[in-house]
Amino acid sequence: MITVAILNKQRPVSYVRDIIDSINSQTITPDKIIVSTDHEVYPDCEEHDAITTIPVNGKNVASAKNALLMEALRAGTKRLFLIEDDIEIYKRDTLEKYISLMDELDLGMVCNGYTNKSNYVLTAPSPRVRFITDDMSKGFDAVITNRHEVGDFVLINLEKNVLNFAEELDYFEFSEYAFQCYKYGHIPALNQFFDIEDSWKYVGPRPNCSSTRKNDVKAINEDQKKMSEMINNQWRIENDLKVILDYIVLKLQGEK
Repeated sequence: MITVAILNKQRPVSYVRDIIDSINSQTITPDKIIVSTDHEVYPDCEEHDAITTIPVNGKNVASAKNALLMEALRAGTKRLFLIEDDIEIYKRDTLEKYISLMDELDLGMVCNGYTNKSNYVLTAPSPRVRFITDDMSKGFDAVITNRHEVGDFVLINLEKNVLNFAEELDYFEFSEYAFQCYKYGHIPALNQFFDIEDSWKYVGPRPNCSSTRKNDVKAINEDQKKMSEMINNQWRIENDLKVILDYIVLKLQGEK
């Protein structure tokens, strides 16, 4: 079962309508759509059996994401796309591409790296590494990795990964989540985050859409310090590309 969960917080519901329209035009369509929203009235949703809405009720982003996770698990979801409302989906085979990558490489989490500029160099997307596979019959023929984790468009394998987001964090909940994914073997390394090839052509930021999180430097620094303490400063940058290449080879050979 495939579920798309959309986090709508302090933004117009029309943003979610646009995402749902994109989702419904995909080559692989979800069995269920869940929307976490802080709007009391959500038009065009409750009348559809496949769409469930749950309230944000002033919670922070981590709490809202956990509510979406719990609802997806209750529904029996196996693959969960967790999407924030400030992104756009450009191509009809986006979901299919991400599911293929996850399943072929047996990953517990995959994230798109280009909904903000953290993986850009100057004005251009800059993947860290591009790997080409030999077996063209596979669901993909190339995969890239990114240096920074980005949490606006995430695919989670709920058959193996049922980790929650740290609700104590207001800014770095996805960084802490990525570390836990690494710790429990859902991704092979940190700072080598798998992504589909040319993923910025598939998913990107909504134009003129500002962050709903306060740009409070002191609060951001305190949140980052709290996150570092939670993971005991164990974030380990993986610079040995052989680790990632060996992982890809093993998975494509069918070794678990």
